[in-house]
Amino acid sequence: MSGSTGQGAAALEYSRPDLNLQQLDTTGFSVVQIIPDVTARIEREGIFGAVQLSGAFTTVSIRDQDNNVSNFGGYGGSLSGDLRINEKNKILYQLTY
Repeated sequence: MSGSTGQGAAALEYSRPDLNLQQLDTTGFSVVQIIPDVTARIEREGIFGAVQLSGAFTTVSIRDQDNNVSNFGGYGGSLSGDLRINEKNKILYQLTY
């Protein structure tokens, strides 16, 4: 193989939160999703192997009795790939946070 190739993808995702605080709390808070989740992935392959970097960012929004909204963010990422030693052998790796 000569040279290198790459590709990537990104998405905005909306999901309806499935968390019912009414059973846990009597304060009247509700869970809503106001900001969509963001996911992305890039991949590169070359003569020495391949590498892929991906990540996600999400928020959980809480609405109180006075209709005030608080946002709490979360994120994660992964780095993975292979390092080619020769035609038959390669080292696989993955780091996740």
